[in-house]
Amino acid sequence: MSEKQNLSILHREIDWLEKVIHQALASYLMQEGHESNWEDIALLDVSASDTPYAALVRDWELDVYERLALALGLATHLRPEVLDVFLSKNKIHDQRFTEFGGIVDPMRSGFFPTVQTFLFIVCAKDRLKRIEAMRVLSSDHQFTRERVLLVADPDEFTPARSAKLMLSKRWLEYLLTAQWTDQVQEYELPISKLSTELDWEDLVLPAESRSELRSLESWVQHSETINTEWGLSKRINPGYQALFHGVPGTGKTLTASLLGKTTDREVYRVHSAGIASAYIGETEKNLSRILELAQANHWILFFDEADALFGKRTEVADAHDRYANQEVSYLLQRVENHPGLVIFAFSSKPSISESLLMRFDAIVHFPMPDDRDRLALWQKAFSGPLSLEDDTDLESIALKFELTPGQISMILKRCAIRAAQANVMTVGEKDIMRELKRLIASH
Repeated sequence: MSEKQNLSILHREIDWLEKVIHQALASYLMQEGHESNWEDIALLDVSASDTPYAALVRDWELDVYERLALALGLATHLRPEVLDVFLSKNKIHDQRFTEFGGIVDPMRSGFFPTVQTFLFIVCAKDRLKRIEAMRVLSSDHQFTRERVLLVADPDEFTPARSAKLMLSKRWLEYLLTAQWTDQVQEYELPISKLSTELDWEDLVLPAESRSELRSLESWVQHSETINTEWGLSKRINPGYQALFHGVPGTGKTLTASLLGKTTDREVYRVHSAGIASAYIGETEKNLSRILELAQANHWILFFDEADALFGKRTEVADAHDRYANQEVSYLLQRVENHPGLVIFAFSSKPSISESLLMRFDAIVHFPMPDDRDRLALWQKAFSGPLSLEDDTDLESIALKFELTPGQISMILKRCAIRAAQANVMTVGEKDIMRELKRLIASH
C-alpha cells in the first residue's frame, strides 16, 4: 500500500464532500435542484480498500455525519479550494453569509471551516438535524477522545459555533502514510523523555532514602499484581505518588531515570512551569492530557520543579487564592486516580498543609552529601578512563568543599574538556581546583 493509494481515496472522499456542499447550498438558497437532499448523495464505498482511511471508516462504523466532519477536516489540509464557495457574498448585504460560519485568514488566503460551517451543511435542509450534528462534535465522541478532529476552544466572548474545526496533523499523517507521529509533538505538551546510562551504584543517598526508593521500584514492578490480580484497586488508590525534595543536583532526576531503567518503563519529565497557567482552569486541562498519555503508554511521570505548581498557593488572601488551593487539591486527586508512578520534585520540602502531604505514598529526602559521601562521589567521578595524578588529595577537597553530586559531575566534565584539549588522560589537583573555583565564582 503506497502513499499514492492513500491520497487517492482521500481525494475521492473530498470529491463527495464537494458535491454535498453544492447540494446544501442549493437547498438553502433555493437554487436549481434544491428539492434534493445532500444525504442522498452516495457515499464512497470503501469496503474493498485496505487504506488507513477505509479501515477507520469500517472499524469505527462511521455514519454520514461523521464522514462529513472528517471530510471537512481533510479538505482544509488537502484541497482548501473546495471550501472557497463559502466565501460567496450575500448580494443583499454585500458581505459574506454569516450562516456559513468559517474563518477567513488573509495571511493564508483561505477559508477555515468552523463548527457553524459543519452545522450549516447538516441542517441546510432540516434544522432539526442539529442534534445529530452536535453528537459528532461532543466531548465523549471518539473523534474528540482520540483527537482526530480538533475543535479550537473559543474565548469566553465568542460563541461555541465559531470554533475552528480541524483534522489533527497526527491523524492526517497517519491517513497519508499509515505511520504515527510522536504523540508528544502532536499534543505540544511541556514534557521530555528522560534516560540515563548510570546505575544505582552511581547514586549516593542515605539508607532511609534508598529504602523508600526500593518501595517505589517494587510498586512499579508489581502494581499489576496488586491492583488487578489481588483486586486491591477497590480498596486502595491505583497509583503511587512520591514527593522528592532536595536542592538541585542531589540526584532527584537521576533517580527518576533509574526507576524507569530498572522497571523497563519510559520516564517523562513534566516541566511544571509549562503547565502551570496563569489562567485558572488551564492547569487542569494540561494535566489531564499528560495523564491520559501516561496511562495509555505506562509512563513514569516526573514533575520537575513542582514548586511552580504548589508554591505560593497556600496563603489565602482572596478568592483567587482559595481557588488556587482548590486547584492543588484537584491536581493531587487526579494523580491519585492515575494508575502509575508519579513523582513531584521540589528544591526544598514544600510548605503545604499536612493534609496534602499525607496524600503522598512516599516522601524521599535528597540531602547534601556528607564528607564521606562526597569523597565517594569524587572517587567514582575519576574511576574511569580519566585518572588522577598520584599526589591529588581528594579527601582534603571533599572535606573542604560542600558540593552536590551534580556539581562534582560538572567539574568532571570541565576537567575532561581540558584533558582532551591537552591530549592527556590524567587530571591533577590543580586542574580540579581551577574548575572548582570557576564553578563557585559562577554561582
